[in-house]
Amino acid sequence: MKIALFAVSLLLLTGNALADPQPWMRKDNPGELSVDTDVTEPCEISEQQLRETVEGVLTRSSITPIEFGESPVWLGLQVNVDCLGTSMFAIRVDFVDAIDLVAVRYGTVGYGSFGAHDGDSDVVLSGVTRQVERAIADYLIANFDP
Repeated sequence: MKIALFAVSLLLLTGNALADPQPWMRKDNPGELSVDTDVTEPCEISEQQLRETVEGVLTRSSITPIEFGESPVWLGLQVNVDCLGTSMFAIRVDFVDAIDLVAVRYGTVGYGSFGAHDGDSDVVLSGVTRQVERAIADYLIANFDP
C-alpha cells in the first residue's frame, strides 16, 4: 500500500509541476465549459456532491457548466475522485477533448492531489475545490489575458 501511495504521489506531483496555461485551452466561447465527473465507489462523497462542487467553481468564475459532449467545441474539464481504501483519496483534474464521446486527456498537464479524509466528506470536497480552482485559473488566463 505504501508503494502504491508513493507512486500516486509522484504521478500527481509531476502533473502539478507541468500545469500552466496552455494555448490549447483557448476557446471561441470561453464562457462555457463541458464537465465530466467520476467518483469511485465506495467513497465519502457522491457523484452529485462532486458535480455540484465542480459546477460551483465554474459558476463563481462566470463559466456556464454544460454536459460533456454537448458543446461543438469539445474542450472540457474532467474531474475524478478515487477513494483509496477507507481513509485516503486521490483527485485528478484534467482538460480533455472528446473523440466519439470518449474523453482524451490533453498532454501531461493535470491538477491533482491526494490526502486522508478520516470519513469527512468536506475534506475531499475542499481538495476538489482547490484543484478545480487551479485549473480554471489557468483556463481563464489562457482565454482572457492578452
